Amino acid sequence: MLTVDTLRRIYTAAPRARLAKHLDGLNAAMVEYNINTPNRQAAFLGQCGHESSELYYTEEIASGNAYEGRKDLGNTQPGDGRRFKGHGFIQNTGRANHEAYAEYKGMTLDAALAFMQTSAGASDVSGWWWMRNTVNPVADEQDWRGVSGMVNAGNRHAKRINHLPERLAYTARALKVLTS
Repeated sequence: MLTVDTLRRIYTAAPRARLAKHLDGLNAAMVEYNINTPNRQAAFLGQCGHESSELYYTEEIASGNAYEGRKDLGNTQPGDGRRFKGHGFIQNTGRANHEAYAEYKGMTLDAALAFMQTSAGASDVSGWWWMRNTVNPVADEQDWRGVSGMVNAGNRHAKRINHLPERLAYTARALKVLTS
């Protein structure tokens, strides 16, 4: 189980109060979604750290306008892009992904959307996304680039991955902390 001190060694710029706020949710998500080895945890925490600016954001900073009308994300209704922009620490994006999460949790879409923006929900939806996209086996192989491609580009073999050096640095730091 993670502690605030462990998280502080991984997320060096985050205040202790923020880490304490999200600690229980992260631990619960890692248990529920079998993120239960140092490799899996390091990969998960590395991606969460980058995507959320060290657990600061539970909602994508961008407006979501770029997702408007994106049928590949299930955004078929006017306003879906903004409403279903990324949520959680790994930025679960699109109406289809939000609906799938709501169904998995047995919630209404509105309840799931609100939950994803809470401390517990941001961790949970990130763990759910991780499980749903079968990222654990890639982490087991220590394919950190592949994990980054899955999170950022939706493809383990993506040629272009935004902020790859930062993602790899978070993962490396997390792995060092978790295995020392």
